[in-house]
Amino acid sequence: MLTTWKLAPALASGCPVVLKPAEWTPLSASLLPEIMTEAGLPDGVFNLVHGIGEVAGAALVAHPGVPRISRTARVTAGVTPGVGEVVRAEDPLGFTVEFFFDATYVERLQQRYDLRRGAEPARLDHFNIVVPDVRAAYEYYVSLGFGLSETIEDEQTLYAAWMFRKQTVHDVAFTGGEGPRLHHLGFFAHDSHQVLRICDILGSLHEEFLIEGGPGRHGVSNACYVYLRDPDGHRVEIYTSDYYTGDPGHPVLRWSVRDPRRRDFWGHAVVPSWYAEATAVLDLDGHPRPLLPEKQAAEVTVGADGFTR
Repeated sequence: MLTTWKLAPALASGCPVVLKPAEWTPLSASLLPEIMTEAGLPDGVFNLVHGIGEVAGAALVAHPGVPRISRTARVTAGVTPGVGEVVRAEDPLGFTVEFFFDATYVERLQQRYDLRRGAEPARLDHFNIVVPDVRAAYEYYVSLGFGLSETIEDEQTLYAAWMFRKQTVHDVAFTGGEGPRLHHLGFFAHDSHQVLRICDILGSLHEEFLIEGGPGRHGVSNACYVYLRDPDGHRVEIYTSDYYTGDPGHPVLRWSVRDPRRRDFWGHAVVPSWYAEATAVLDLDGHPRPLLPEKQAAEVTVGADGFTR
């Protein structure tokens, strides 16, 4: 299934493909050349190469005639804490994703009020990722079955998009910029008081410098928020009070890029670092992915002096 997900968009875009399947699952891939021939694909557009990854795979990756690489890797159980054997893949946007079946189930803590601390985050809510082409990212996630809740756009450009599988505003959001990068992880808290509480706690500890932006209320999503930096510098959002998106035909809320309330409903300026800084992502070998330049007009421009224009 992962193979066909990758082949289809490449072939539909007019790109020739060389497939080297995993050496432990070569049989199903061996059926693909016959299928491609029956479909009328010209000779040389689809190519199949069998072999050991360290030999055949390495040669393909290093070949100057192969401009784009998408790989998968099998990872033994336990390498990713809490899950069994994993298949890691590089998606078309340049992010490493994991697929797994077995997971370790732990004690549910929703009624362990004695263990709650700080903002009392209830769950991981969403990822916000930086991509060079927001529309391409949107179209890819539509193909995976995601719905669209809100956008920031103008007549020509899609600057940002919020997409969901669970029935809230988003599981993943796309922000335009050099990518691929992780913009932030969003954690859901039960009410807005907990957003304020974590700010008070950080102030009491003289660690208010960890508060990057907010507290405030987003225009997009209607959520109350605060952005923090963790000890490694990664951005974390405490997030609450968004809305239900599970009704059939849920309408998309489209924000103009010229509306100052889109990022903060109260009209507060967004700090420049929010647009300029994000976290590098790693490839299958654990190396930072090279950044591709933004392919669209920027939502805002951050000047060398640090001010947005």
